[in-house]
Amino acid sequence: NYILNEISGGRVGQLDDLLATLQLPLVKRSTFQLATGTLILSPHADRNDSFRKRLEAFVLDSPRLGDPRLPHNVPKWNGIDAAALRKFRTWRATKDLVFFFRSVLPEGRDPHGRKDFWLRYVDQVVDSVVALCPTDLQRLHTSLSSERVHHCKIQENQSISCFLMRFKGTNEDFIVAEFSNVGKARIFYYGRFVERIGDINRSEFRLRELKSE
Repeated sequence: NYILNEISGGRVGQLDDLLATLQLPLVKRSTFQLATGTLILSPHADRNDSFRKRLEAFVLDSPRLGDPRLPHNVPKWNGIDAAALRKFRTWRATKDLVFFFRSVLPEGRDPHGRKDFWLRYVDQVVDSVVALCPTDLQRLHTSLSSERVHHCKIQENQSISCFLMRFKGTNEDFIVAEFSNVGKARIFYYGRFVERIGDINRSEFRLRELKSE
């Protein structure tokens, strides 16, 4: 609590000490969740890149949390402030989206401004994954690891990769597929996507499942 108050007051130098303490096995789950949620919602996480990146790495590596978009991690986030969960999901979706348009698209070309369009709505993305063709998967292997991008594989090597985003509102639930070659996006109703293709977090897709002529 002392260190959280210090951080709230703008003194973020003790962040590493706090994160090290939270990893101790005797720290209660409720204490861990309260501290982590408070840090995610801290204004410093929005203003200080190094603060946010350190916190993101801690959450992703923590056996008590992990990426909240992965099904096996969902129960671990029970008890975390809902606003903190939404904010963390937005951080990860933004990372994946920017990576897709900057690194996956040929020479980072985005003539139609698709990246800026989706950035306006990325805070509403509840799940996302970068699906890479074998060529892109090999080419981007190092940066995928260093940037912790949530990704999977497209089986066919047609030099086309895809970014999948799930939007879930009160009445609608759908998935948008954006492709690395310039063309139309595809929209799936979520229930039909699961029925015909499977979970958005599967390890591999076939391109013909995602792309319609």
